[in-house]
Amino acid sequence: MKWALRTVVVAALGLLAARDSGPGSDPARDPSPAPAARSGPLGARFEANVGQADPSVRFVARYGRATVLVTSDALILLPPARPGKASHAARRALVEGRRPPFAPRGTPSVIRFRGADARAPMNGEAPNSASITSFRGPNAKPLSIPSFERVRARNVYPGIDVVLHPGPRGIEIDFELAPGADPSRIALAGDRDDESFLVRSDGSLASRRHDRDVVLSPPRTFEVRGSQRADVPSRWRDGATFALGAHRTDVPLVIDPVLDMATYLGGSGDEGTGIEGVALDGAGNI
Repeated sequence: MKWALRTVVVAALGLLAARDSGPGSDPARDPSPAPAARSGPLGARFEANVGQADPSVRFVARYGRATVLVTSDALILLPPARPGKASHAARRALVEGRRPPFAPRGTPSVIRFRGADARAPMNGEAPNSASITSFRGPNAKPLSIPSFERVRARNVYPGIDVVLHPGPRGIEIDFELAPGADPSRIALAGDRDDESFLVRSDGSLASRRHDRDVVLSPPRTFEVRGSQRADVPSRWRDGATFALGAHRTDVPLVIDPVLDMATYLGGSGDEGTGIEGVALDGAGNI
């Protein structure tokens, strides 16, 4: 695994330990992003990282009680916070960027775009008018966080963009291929190259990680012919790559699996949520 991604995963472990440490934590040293407000359905916003997460993270998506950290070449899933208290020594190790001497409850799961460009430019699309404010502590200056309906990483593979946006059960991952782009370049992996994803009998792709299932739905694939779409047969295959039926190579192609957050959360995807902050609309109304 690349060191940049390893650093983000260690930072995510620190986020989880700080989040589970209870009321006695020190806000000045707490590496976790404070809960931010969301105006709209759960999972319907991607927050730009303006200091509420590790600098390697480009966007933060929240779906129910889970959080997804987005980099140019990976998604890092943080499971729901649980009550508990991390030891002082473990918290210290995490804050300093070292691996803790234990596997904390709620270890992150990683979906990596294997062989992708980790420096691919990434930007938010369809900005939201509502303002999101994050509070890190009673004496800290509030962070104003722009949010977007979707995010795009350009040329993650040659001629292939990755577009993330919310769906009814999770986060849709659109691989948008320009004419002539090679779909065989697309491959997924966990935080280690030898971590396996398995194709299940229903056609989905799954990996079990720390007692949580990471599941991607069978892909929906179509050609874009002007204003028309033409479906293309497609499926997951071993190695977490796509097998496609006959299709044209002179028109754009979209491969659209869904990261199933409802399965990851172990329910409908929005259980156990509550008020996490305050969002203001363009007129300053709550």
